[in-house]
Amino acid sequence: MKTAFVLIAFLLGACVVQKAPVELDLKAKKLNPTDNNALVYVFRTGGFGSGLRGTIICDNNYLGSIGGLRYLYTFQEPKKHTFYGITENKSGLELVLEPGKTYYLQQRLRFGYFTARNRLVLLTDAEGKELLLLCKLSSDCSTAN
Repeated sequence: MKTAFVLIAFLLGACVVQKAPVELDLKAKKLNPTDNNALVYVFRTGGFGSGLRGTIICDNNYLGSIGGLRYLYTFQEPKKHTFYGITENKSGLELVLEPGKTYYLQQRLRFGYFTARNRLVLLTDAEGKELLLLCKLSSDCSTAN
């Protein structure tokens, strides 16, 4: 019985997306887009499925993984892009990014057949800034240095 609890705890811990170092998190929250690019934050707040790892892709490029209270960011060319969140399903969100603008995408989860299903949602600047403050940078953010 004790072995089963240890195994379950290990498996759940393997799914959790770790935090990046604090100094990278603080730096990432203060980023600004330039006249030549757009800045996109993708995050998930806590709640249902917070331990579940969700993969984030822009067009065909892997951006990283997030879990509950984690975020990642990316600078993208100003043009049409499709962002994908992947859990049990693959949810796409097409956006035409404008230069010098910051976008906030939230990965929302709901019950699925085996794990959680996801949907990416574009938030207003006010909502996005407020919710981003609750989150920590994912250690699996491909653009974090």
